[in-house]
Amino acid sequence: RAEDVSEDMVPDELIRQHNTASSSARYHLKYDMGSDGEFEFRRQEIAHMSMRKAEHVSDAEVVESYRDDVRAGGIMRDYLRYSELACLLGDTLFVHGQIIGNQFDCCPGDNWCIKKVPDEAVDGRRGYRTVERLEEWVGELNEWAASEVADWEAHPTWRIPPTDATLEGWSARGGAGLIAYGTPATPVPSVVYCRWLEDNCMPKAFPPELSAYLSENGVRRVLVWGQP
Repeated sequence: RAEDVSEDMVPDELIRQHNTASSSARYHLKYDMGSDGEFEFRRQEIAHMSMRKAEHVSDAEVVESYRDDVRAGGIMRDYLRYSELACLLGDTLFVHGQIIGNQFDCCPGDNWCIKKVPDEAVDGRRGYRTVERLEEWVGELNEWAASEVADWEAHPTWRIPPTDATLEGWSARGGAGLIAYGTPATPVPSVVYCRWLEDNCMPKAFPPELSAYLSENGVRRVLVWGQP
């Protein structure tokens, strides 16, 4: 619109001209993260912490603050390195989304996330193995996530840039499996992008067999948050 060019007539040269780091960050925050306005909130945060006015904080400085967070020693990198996908404390199991999902009917097997650990050796990016004992499942799921973070640290950029919207096309970078695991396109049942709700978004009761499995493994309650 700014260049007075219709959408179907935009040349690649004009796209490259406007596809800056700051515009890409705004797009990602708004359309991929559901965080419209976060770029400006970050600008205000930087201004407050440096005792400046927000208008004196440039777009480049905001972008660089996001990059600093994921560089070695950055707060988000440390968060990723030390975080866990599942945590078992006594008789309480903690996960981000759920341990069973409405949206996993298309996946092989049942729609439980619990007991499933992504495993490329089974069926490439779409494969997983089943770990029957709950405590072992928690450990192996977290080990898998840690290996994905380590892979991202070792290979943070694209080995082959994606040219299509397929899972395979977006897999040629470190940590691609963990990235997919936290998105609607996850090819395996995920405790991150997962919900177990009625059509009116009210919680559904666990199936009796799942409740029995939890009880057999000493779990009395499951705590979840961040429902997508």
